[in-house]
Amino acid sequence: MGDARAHLAAVQAEYAAGDPQSRLASSIAMASLYHDQLPPAEVAALHRQLCAPIEAAVVQKTSFANPRATNRRLRIGYVTGDFHRQHPVNIFMLPVLQRHDHAAFELFVYHTGNMHDEYTRQAKACADHWLEAAKLDDAALQQAIIANQIDLLIDLAGHTSSHRLGVFALRAAPVQATFLGYPHSTGLTRIDWLIGDATVSPAAHAPLFSEGLAQLPGSVFCWAPVDNYPLPAARPATAPVVFGSFNNAMKLTPQTIALWVRVLQTVPDARLLLKAPSLRDKAVQARFTALFTAQGIASERLELRGPSGLNEMMQEYGEIDIALDPTPYNGGTTTLQALWMGVPVITLAGGNFVSWLGASFLQTLAKTDWIAENEADYVEKAQQLARQIQALRKNRPGLRATMAASPLCDIQTYVAQLESLYREMWAKYCKNDTSKLIQAGKLI
Repeated sequence: MGDARAHLAAVQAEYAAGDPQSRLASSIAMASLYHDQLPPAEVAALHRQLCAPIEAAVVQKTSFANPRATNRRLRIGYVTGDFHRQHPVNIFMLPVLQRHDHAAFELFVYHTGNMHDEYTRQAKACADHWLEAAKLDDAALQQAIIANQIDLLIDLAGHTSSHRLGVFALRAAPVQATFLGYPHSTGLTRIDWLIGDATVSPAAHAPLFSEGLAQLPGSVFCWAPVDNYPLPAARPATAPVVFGSFNNAMKLTPQTIALWVRVLQTVPDARLLLKAPSLRDKAVQARFTALFTAQGIASERLELRGPSGLNEMMQEYGEIDIALDPTPYNGGTTTLQALWMGVPVITLAGGNFVSWLGASFLQTLAKTDWIAENEADYVEKAQQLARQIQALRKNRPGLRATMAASPLCDIQTYVAQLESLYREMWAKYCKNDTSKLIQAGKLI
């Protein structure tokens, strides 16, 4: 139904009556990211609280035989079940796998999912070693990883469905990090590093993270699509302005809806197109329609759509003029997809990782004028872009060209920087350096 507050309360009630090591802990952690009334410090504290009994229940391995040499070929292990087509981890990680330096890094993938498609096969072809790990319990998977003498073990799931955080709690490698799959601290103290950037994980926010902060120089995400997505034709000059969001329904919080109502009130002829998997359901459509109509937005100004294939969805960006980023959980993949299809995005900078994703992308794209400092600024920026609608419609190719030429799409440099970050993590381990910050400026 897209009701994050009710969902969080329901899952917490189930968790309270059961096992504190239950995977419901991850459901609570994930749900808290969508809740628009929880301050960042409370969300971070909740993650730590949920992970504490998981770590307390197991004894971590503390010694490894890996040679502490900084100039040797390193063994990198990725733990994920999400190398399949429409999953964000596949969209962002497959281009990385395709460009890793195999002379410097030996790549192991521990595949923890059950879904396989052409993209899974492409990912497997990029790995030096691939283990189907879905049927292994945490202890067995830990032992398999230790046997491979992995130097850096990278979690690509966080608290999402295919995660194996129990393996990281046991510790399976000398250096452990979390990356890409979850836009927040995991809450696990046995994950040494969170890979982010200076915007989503600034040094000033260190108290919000259980992990050390390893910062990439640009954005934490790099857009390098494996597939071709042609630009749609320009919208007709006489068509009304259409704002849009293709984010999942849980991100459509009461705060977000109230903000978008203000945008629609400021641009009175505009329409709003919302697309999300659960909007295929008539009851969900009715709920969101009622939320808007209760605040004075007629149902005729709304268009609610369910899911479609990725190629079809990318072409549907041709039907919106300006994308509106939700709050507090910004769009990730959807924001970059919108920009790539020539659609400007307005984002509201917030208080933690999930609320700074949009700003990270737009800063890297040198479009800081699309980053709002507060809600009034957000509404004003939407109004300003609506006034420029004819120019924006003609400039879709220009926005794509700007993005393609920016660091946001420079996958070669991004992979080199990521590999440099891995080297820096390993060097700190070899030197017994326990400091918890690797600043972006230290990398190539």
